[in-house]
Amino acid sequence: MTFPVSSAPAETGKVPIPPAVTAHLIHNLPLGIMAIVYSPFPFRIVRIVLPHPAPSALARTLTGGYGNWRRGTCAATRRLSDSLRSYFAGNANALPFPDWNLLDTARLTPLQQQVLRATARIPFGARATYRDIARAVLRPRAVRFVGSALGRNPFPLLIPCHRVVRSDGTTGQFAGGKDMKRRLLALEAAAVGHPS
Repeated sequence: MTFPVSSAPAETGKVPIPPAVTAHLIHNLPLGIMAIVYSPFPFRIVRIVLPHPAPSALARTLTGGYGNWRRGTCAATRRLSDSLRSYFAGNANALPFPDWNLLDTARLTPLQQQVLRATARIPFGARATYRDIARAVLRPRAVRFVGSALGRNPFPLLIPCHRVVRSDGTTGQFAGGKDMKRRLLALEAAAVGHPS
C-alpha cells in the first residue's frame, strides 16, 4: 500500500511551498502506525504522533497538524524508531532520557516545559499522579494545569505522560485514548513483573 503524502495543489506559474516538516513513519507496531515528526535544519523533533490503526488515519493527523509535510528519515529518527520498537517489545531501557536540545519546545511555556521535565523522570513501569507532578514543579494547586499540559505533550512515550494517573488510581485522560493508555501501562507492568 502506498502511503499518502501531503502536497500542495500545483498552480500554474507558482513555485510549490517546500514541506515544513518531515515524518519518519514506523509501521507494524502492536498498536498500529506512528510517526516521528521533525524539522531537518536544524534537526529538532517536533512531535511524536501516537499509533493510529491505519496509514490513512495517520496521514489525516499529519496533514491536519502540519499541512505540507513529507515522508523521510535520518540517522537520529532511525535510532529513535528502533528504540520505540524495542519499547513496544517490553524493553524497559529502550527509550533514552530525552535530549532536550533535540526537542522543539519553542511553543511551550516555561511552566509547561517544567511539567514535561518532571514527567520525563518517571521510570519505566512506575506511575505518578497529576498531584505528584504539580508538587514536583512547586505548584501543588496546579493539578488541572498539569493535566492540560500533559494533554498537549508533543512528545508522548519519549516524555511518558501515560504514566501519570489520577490520585484514585484510575488512568485519567490520554491523547491516544484511555484504552491505549491502559495498554501502555499494562505493557510496562508486565515487563517489570508488576500487576497492571
